[in-house]
Amino acid sequence: MLEQITEKDKIEISKVLERFKKSKTEKEIFYNLCFAICAPQAKFKNNLLVQEKLVNIGFFEQDTDLKTLKSIVKLVRFQKKADYLLKLKNNFHNIKNLIKTFQSNPFQLRELLVSCISGIGYKAASHFLRNLGATDLAIIDT
Repeated sequence: MLEQITEKDKIEISKVLERFKKSKTEKEIFYNLCFAICAPQAKFKNNLLVQEKLVNIGFFEQDTDLKTLKSIVKLVRFQKKADYLLKLKNNFHNIKNLIKTFQSNPFQLRELLVSCISGIGYKAASHFLRNLGATDLAIIDT
C-alpha cells in the first residue's frame, strides 16, 4: 500500500536535496566515489564503516597497499572492490577533470563515469551524481 507524501515529508526531502547541492571538496568527491564503488550488494551501514576506515587511514592522501584495502572492504562482501578503489585513486585526477567538464550534463557524465570507473554501474553513478546535486536522474531501485 502506497502512503501519501505529507507536506512534512516534502519539506524533509527538500532539505536533503539542498544539502546535496552544496559544493564538494576534491576529497569529498573522492570518498563519495569510494562509497559508490563499495555500495553494490552491500549493506549501507557496512559501507559507511568502510568509508570511515578509508578516511581514518588517509586513503585519499597516502599510498595504501592492496592487502590493507582488501581487509577493509571485507565488510562490503567483494574483495575485488579493493582493486577498484586503487584504480580510482590512480585515475582520480582524470576523473575529477571529467566531473568538472561534464557536470552541467549529468546524463553524459553518468555515461562517462560508468565507462571510466571500474566497479560503478548506472545506479551507483546516479546516486553519486545526485550527491553532487544533479536532480535530473532517476534512480530505480527495488
